[in-house]
Amino acid sequence: VTEKTLVIAVLETFDISHIYGKICIPFDQFDELKVQKGLLPSQRIIKAKSGKTKIKLSLVNNSITAKIKDQKQGMLAICEALERLKH
Repeated sequence: VTEKTLVIAVLETFDISHIYGKICIPFDQFDELKVQKGLLPSQRIIKAKSGKTKIKLSLVNNSITAKIKDQKQGMLAICEALERLKH
């Protein structure tokens, strides 16, 4: 998430070091946006639509297998940035 854009890197399934695509949606081009709690307390579901592009993301901030540094803070920053757009 930048100040004005949601940027998503599309990774290979078996080799996540390879980026084979990206989706960039400026915040002012969202037609629909929802940030909801998931089934798990640490899960958030983001549903967004911009023109013909529809995205559904499931974010979890306690992934045991990924071990991504500052994953919880990163997920919170994404959700907070998108929540501000709704107001």
